[in-house]
Amino acid sequence: MNTSRQPTRNLLVLILAPLLLLSMGAFPDIGCTGGGPAVRGSGNVVTEDRAVEGFHGVEVRNQGNLTITFGSEESLVIEAEDNLLEHLVAEVRNGVLYFDTVPSGTNIRTRKPIVYRLTAVSLNNLSTSSAGSITVPALEVDSLVVDISSAGSVEIESLIAHSLRACLSSAGNLRIEAGAVIDQIVSVSSAGKYDAENMSSERANLSLSSAGKATVLVNEYLEADISSVGNLYYSGEAELDVNTSSMGKAIRLDD
Repeated sequence: MNTSRQPTRNLLVLILAPLLLLSMGAFPDIGCTGGGPAVRGSGNVVTEDRAVEGFHGVEVRNQGNLTITFGSEESLVIEAEDNLLEHLVAEVRNGVLYFDTVPSGTNIRTRKPIVYRLTAVSLNNLSTSSAGSITVPALEVDSLVVDISSAGSVEIESLIAHSLRACLSSAGNLRIEAGAVIDQIVSVSSAGKYDAENMSSERANLSLSSAGKATVLVNEYLEADISSVGNLYYSGEAELDVNTSSMGKAIRLDD
């Protein structure tokens, strides 16, 4: 039996094993987005002003945290690691301000959070995907559309509006702390969560599936379709039209 090549084989195993584990994702990074070329943050956080104008909606497509204030002039400040700034894009298309990475699909690996500080004149559309988040102060608008997917989240301090339409999927999370709307139409799927316990509405139409959860305050008419293990928590004096299937439940909060 020839054993002269055994030491060489052992050496190759020692060299290649860590590389194989790395290629299989044995050493994951915290704060990643995209599936393309990887760029790791330097750890040195800086700020940069960007010119933006003419938008009425925002969409966060990366892992950034967007904080919004309202004023008479639009402006944007980005706070991020210095070597990541060139890969962060904020551009207006068809009235929507998009936050994304360039080249498309770039795998951003942050050491420190990416923060967008935006001043807007008015907004009627909020959208986020991936792990992006949006924080909004008191908002008064005729109608508002909110679209949240993956682990995205939106938090609104107060909303005064005629109508609200919201779609939450996967682990999307929408919280409205106060306010009043006339109509709200909300769809929540998978592990999505909608919390509007202290925002009153006259009418509401809700669709909850999988493990979707919603909490609402409705005073005139509440229509809901609840399937799987979806849960609806409600208060107010609304007339109810609720359909449940599987283990879905509608639970009155003040019972």
